[in-house]
Amino acid sequence: MKRQITITIALLCVGRLYIGPADAQPSTQMVETKELISWCADGSPVGSAACTAYIMGIADSLKPATAPSCPGSATRDQIRDAVVNHILTSQPSNIGDIPAAAPVLFALQHAFPCKANR
Repeated sequence: MKRQITITIALLCVGRLYIGPADAQPSTQMVETKELISWCADGSPVGSAACTAYIMGIADSLKPATAPSCPGSATRDQIRDAVVNHILTSQPSNIGDIPAAAPVLFALQHAFPCKANR
């Protein structure tokens, strides 16, 4: 659990970093939840690929070396669908305005809880 909290905090902090020219105006480079959902729902190959890549990037970061079966034998499509459905059905209505990393992380943990190898 401590590792999951650390990963969540790290994802949120990394997303807040801005690296660019010294004279550039600061802007957010983070993917907001509404942007992620629009990629997942637009039906285009590009949107689908962006949706899957974003979610799988976070899913891959959750796989500890000692428990590589998390989220098990689920396919990329199953993982993507579980995350999108969880975000759409169990999150508050203002979820779209926050960075997507946290809702994706929580959806993954809900849909595919990791079990420690002991």
